[in-house]
Amino acid sequence: MSNNPKQPLIIAEQGSFAIGGSTLKHDGVFRTDHFLEPEGQIAYGDHAYAFYQVPVDARPYPLIFQHGGAQCKRTWETTPDGREGFQTLFLREGYTTVLIDQPRMGEAGLALKADDGRNPYAKNPLYADKTMYMLCRCGIFDGDTPVPYEDSAMAGDAETYNQFQRSWTPYEGELDDDVSANAMAALLEKMGPSILVTHSMGGTIGWRTPFRTDKVKAIIAFEPGGSPFIFPEGEVPEPVPTLYDPVKAQAMGVPLESFLALTKLPMVLFYGDHISDGTTDEIGPDKWRSEFMMAKEYLNMMKIKTGCKSEQQYVEKYEIPKEFDEALQRFMNSHHDNSYYKSMINYLKNKECFDLDKIRELGLDIQYLSSITSDGSMTLEVFVVGKGIFYSVLEDDEGEQWNEIHIDEMGNIKLPYFSYYSDRVEERIINLSHTEVDRDFSKYNTVENIQWCIQNLNMKGIEDYEFDVLGYHSDAIDLRIHTDLLVKMIVPDAIDTIFTDQIIDLEKLVWITDVSDMRVFAQDI
Repeated sequence: MSNNPKQPLIIAEQGSFAIGGSTLKHDGVFRTDHFLEPEGQIAYGDHAYAFYQVPVDARPYPLIFQHGGAQCKRTWETTPDGREGFQTLFLREGYTTVLIDQPRMGEAGLALKADDGRNPYAKNPLYADKTMYMLCRCGIFDGDTPVPYEDSAMAGDAETYNQFQRSWTPYEGELDDDVSANAMAALLEKMGPSILVTHSMGGTIGWRTPFRTDKVKAIIAFEPGGSPFIFPEGEVPEPVPTLYDPVKAQAMGVPLESFLALTKLPMVLFYGDHISDGTTDEIGPDKWRSEFMMAKEYLNMMKIKTGCKSEQQYVEKYEIPKEFDEALQRFMNSHHDNSYYKSMINYLKNKECFDLDKIRELGLDIQYLSSITSDGSMTLEVFVVGKGIFYSVLEDDEGEQWNEIHIDEMGNIKLPYFSYYSDRVEERIINLSHTEVDRDFSKYNTVENIQWCIQNLNMKGIEDYEFDVLGYHSDAIDLRIHTDLLVKMIVPDAIDTIFTDQIIDLEKLVWITDVSDMRVFAQDI
C-alpha cells in the first residue's frame, strides 16, 4: 500500500473479460467415465485478458497498456516500492485505462501451443533474479547482493527488491507476437478508437496491431526492444551487435504498404538512463544501447519513407500538419494587421484584466480556438472551462473582471463585471451549486467541447455580430460558434478557413503547442 494517500478515485465502471483467442478440439470421443482425458474436448486459449476502469466523465480515447516480456498487467498497477502506477495516475487525469495480459501470459495463460524450449523465461522455477535485475538496468551485483544505481528512482530496500523479483510472469506457451497482436486488434475493435501504450517487448505488438485494425489513434512506446522492430521488406537493417549476442536488437520486414500505415500514426518512443554509449560488459546498458540504436534506425526509415531530409523535419511535419503551416505562411504574407488577435493575447497576459493563476486556483482552466482565413486574417476565441463551465471570454465583454473571479459562501463561482446600464460593478454567477450539465469541459479539447454543445444543448438561432455565429447563453455556458466552424465540421473541404485549439506566437510566428487537425477531427464525428 502506498505511503502517500491521495484523493479517492471515482470509477463509473470497471470489469474484465477475455478477448480474441481460438479453440482446438482434441481427436477422439468424449466419455464420461474418462472425463479427465482430453479426447473429444475443446481447449479455449490464446486469448488476452483485459481489465478496464472508466472514470467519471472520461476523456474520448482509452489508454490500452501492453506489458513487456516476462511481465503482466501488474507492470502498470504499481511500482515495486508501492507508488501509484500508470493505471491510477492516468485514471486521475480522466482517461479510461485498460490493462491486458497478452496471450499465454498471466491471467491469459491458457495456451494452445506449448513453449518450444527456446524461451529461457518460460521455465518454472524461474532462476533469473540477477538476469532480470541487470537487464532492467536497476543496478549490478556484488556476489549475491544487489547494488542499485545511485540515481535509481526505485527504492533500494530489501522489500522493494523482493517485490521486484516476484513481479515476473513466466510464459505459459510459445511466444508468438502475431497471436498477441491479433488479440490486441480484437480488443480495439471492441473498445473503439484508443491509444496504445507499450513497454519493452510489447513494442512490436503495438506496431503490428495497426495492420489488423484502424482503431489505433496513437502509440506511446516505452523502451521498445527485446522483439523485432518493424521495417519495410528488403530494407531491414542488420542486428546491432552487443558483447553478449542473445540481447542484440532485432528487426523484421513487412510489406511497404503496411510500414507506410505506421508513418501516419502519431507515435513517441521513450528511452531512459543507464544506456551505454559503447560496447560494455554490463548486460543491461549494452542491450539497451543496441535497442536504442535500432530505434534510431527505425526513426530514420520513417523519415526516408515520408520524404523528409532529417529526423527534425519528420518530427516537425507530424507536429504541425501541412495545412496549418501553409495557413501560417499566408498570415506572414498578408497585409492584415490582425489587431484583434494581438489585443486578445495582450489581454490574456495582463493580470490586471485576466488573472490565469487565480482562475486555475478555482479548479478552472482556459482553452483557445484560433482561425486563419485564406487571406491571412486571424481570430482568437478564449473559453474558461471546468466542471459544467464552458464560458466565452471577450476582451471587453461588459467589462468582465476575470482578475477578480471568486467563490462565494454558497460555493458559487462569481464574476464581477461593470454594467454599462447601472454604471456600477455587479456580479455574474457563472457556476451554480447545481450546474446545468455534468460534463467536465477541461478534459476535452475546444472543438470536442463545441461539438458536444451543438449535439446536446438547445442552441437557438444565428446571432449577427460582425460575422454570423450560433449562440448559447446560460449561467455556466456562454458561447458563440462561428458558422465557418460549423461548416468545417460537416464538410472539411467546403471552406479554406483553418481552425486549431492553440495560440500562435506572433513574434516568432510558430505554433506555441501541438495543434489539433480539424480535418482529422471532422472524420471522427
